[in-house]
Amino acid sequence: MTTLIKDTHDLATAIRTRRKQLKITQTYLASMMGVSRQLIGELEKGTPGVNIGLALDVCRELGLKLGYEEDRYGTNT
Repeated sequence: MTTLIKDTHDLATAIRTRRKQLKITQTYLASMMGVSRQLIGELEKGTPGVNIGLALDVCRELGLKLGYEEDRYGTNT
């Protein structure tokens, strides 16, 4: 399934949904990533200022693939 990520809320929703599909708790994911459970919670809320590197690492750990495509005007969407 492909989901268009348009903003931090969409990314947060994708991360939370995938974590729940895998039946992984925030606490377990946080320990896997070496961060606090609170930080995972902030990431899943789409809180501005959460480290983009952490978000990408979490996506990779959960098996989420991020990409982009060009729109009809030739710009990235």
